[in-house]
Amino acid sequence: ADQSDAQPHIYGGDDADVAGDKLIAFVSPEVMSRSGDRTSTFDPTHSDTLLHGLNLLWRKQLFCDVTLTAQGQQFHCHKAVLASCSQYFRSLFSTHMLSREDGLGCSSIGLRLVLEYLYTANVTLSLDTVEEVLSGLCAWKC
Repeated sequence: ADQSDAQPHIYGGDDADVAGDKLIAFVSPEVMSRSGDRTSTFDPTHSDTLLHGLNLLWRKQLFCDVTLTAQGQQFHCHKAVLASCSQYFRSLFSTHMLSREDGLGCSSIGLRLVLEYLYTANVTLSLDTVEEVLSGLCAWKC
């Protein structure tokens, strides 16, 4: 093939060099030298990998830096996840408030389901939980 037709490549599947679960992207040096020694790549799976990794950390309670409580049940979470998904938490954490006396506005089941949604982008709802979860998402400005 003519080298002038070379395009940046992201190799995946059988061609991937995998370190753990992380895909390493490669770009050909020929393309980089023709484009001023710089090129950009996009990994369409990165956001899914990141969300999966954060969910795994949450499930294993690793690196959690905030605890939410509902009906006496504690949920260890990551401020970065809560603040990135919720204007309410972003505001709460940026004013350095460590606790709120008014509660979170949901039961422990509702809180678990809202957190599940924030960490996975999926949630299983029933007629018994849908109103509470939607109310929590609205109250937290998610």
